[in-house]
This record gives sequence, C-alpha cells and structure tokens, in this order.
Amino acid sequence: MLEPFLCKDRPEATLLLGPTGVGKTPLASLFCEEGLLGQNVQHFDFGEELRRTATGVTGLCTPEEVRFIQRILEEGVLLEDAQFNLALKIFQAFLARVGFQGSDHVMLNGLPRHLGQARALESVVRVIRLVVLHCEAEDVYQRIRNNTGGDRTGRSDDSIKMISQKLEIFRKRTEPLVAHYQKVGIPVIRLSVGQTDSALKIYGNIVAQINEYTICHTAVSPPKIEAPLM
Repeated sequence: MLEPFLCKDRPEATLLLGPTGVGKTPLASLFCEEGLLGQNVQHFDFGEELRRTATGVTGLCTPEEVRFIQRILEEGVLLEDAQFNLALKIFQAFLARVGFQGSDHVMLNGLPRHLGQARALESVVRVIRLVVLHCEAEDVYQRIRNNTGGDRTGRSDDSIKMISQKLEIFRKRTEPLVAHYQKVGIPVIRLSVGQTDSALKIYGNIVAQINEYTICHTAVSPPKIEAPLM
C-alpha cells in the first residue's frame, strides 16, 4: 500500500468543469503531454480513480469501502460530505503514485462536484483557475454515441438513463461551483463544445485563452527613468 502523500504547500490546480461526455479526460491528457505555462501537469481523473479503486486491486480501501464505491458507480450518485475522507485518500494516493513534485500542476477532473467537496478540498489543493466546457444535452448524447473524445469505450454507465441522470446532477450540483469560485476571485475560462469538436481543437482554444489572460494580468514594471546628470 502506498504511503500517504505529504506536501508542505497545497498543489496548484486547474479545475475542469463540464457535463459527462464533453471530453474532459482526453483534454486533460493533452495538457499532461504538453504541459501548462511551462509546468508539468498531473491529471487527476476522479471517475477513473473510482473505477480503478472499485476493482479492489489497489489495496487502498477496505472491502466495505470498495463495495460502497461500486454502489455509487452503479447508481451514478456523488460522494457526499460525509465520505470526503474517502475522496481525500484516493487523491493523496494518486499524488504518491505519479510522483507528484511541488512544481507540478494538477488538472482536476471530477472532483469537486458540489459545494461541500469544493470547501473540503481547499485544505489540500489550491484551485487557481476554472475551465468550464458548455455542451447542449443533445450534443452530449451525440458525442457519447459517436465516442467523439475517444474515451467512452467499455463504459457501462453510458445508457440514456444514466446520461440523463448525470446531466441533471451536473446542472443542480456542479454548475453552482462556477459562481462559488467566481465569488472568491478565481478566473473562469469558458468554451462551448459541439458534437464533433475534438480534444485537440478544445485544447488549442483553451491554451489561447489562458495565454491571453496571463499576458493581460502579468504585472509590467514601469520603465526606469534615469535622473539627468547635473
């Protein structure tokens, strides 16, 4: 079993928000390959980590916890505040497994998903920007049906019923996170995603917005004025 990951400072993170099927996972994979503003990126895909833990092969959780994770995956529900310690255990194990360094940047995907999780997560990670991917419901269905992002193969939770349930949960529980982070001054990058938009196209648009924001908000020292010689 991995030792708990200990970090002196909270890692900085970008939070990806968007409905199921919008392409968050392939997008984050591109950031891992290319980096972000010169930083190495580690992609924390909470859904994938839950599915991995649910197999019971990680040795991270007790049999009771594994059964609980299997149930929430089957039912398509969220971890509530009372179970955040489980999410924290999975997050810290991920950091240890990937060999996270203090200079690395975390791409959060799937955690937090509601306000309680966001508040609890503040103690272990510092969200410095949001990337919000907007996608109409019909486009979501088509993206999943066509596997536009290339990451839906073998998924048992892509039935019409489960997709509809996830979209409703996202609307009610996850979308309000945008207002929460805006209220505390976290910059938000928004992008509309269509049925056929590839991860590469989405990536390029987001990088352009991040670069533009960085340039606009980088403090520029005023030119030094030499005093005239007397």
